[in-house]
Amino acid sequence: MPVELLEAASIDGATAVRKFFRITVPLLSPTTFFLLIMNMLYAFFQVFGLIDVMTKGGPGNATEVLVYKLYKDGFVHFNTGLAAAQSVLLFVFVAVLTVFQFRFTEKKVFYS
Repeated sequence: MPVELLEAASIDGATAVRKFFRITVPLLSPTTFFLLIMNMLYAFFQVFGLIDVMTKGGPGNATEVLVYKLYKDGFVHFNTGLAAAQSVLLFVFVAVLTVFQFRFTEKKVFYS
């Protein structure tokens, strides 16, 4: 964060809240946007390994997410048709969610 911008705002009489929302948030918005997209993808796809190693779906399938269910249907129960349909639905859902995030969140991103 450039100290010069915060000092200039202080000289101009900006309060701490105004400096935060008018200077700090816009300068951090590209990083925040990137982290929002990447963490959403992590939430859908990268938790598979953790769930598989720790609980194998958990007691009573309590920790089973769509990616783990897709794996069990396709590779454990050999129901490849259902697994293919689930993978297409997962792809469409993640694609729509990503496009939604790009469309509405990118408007607030400030690139200097």
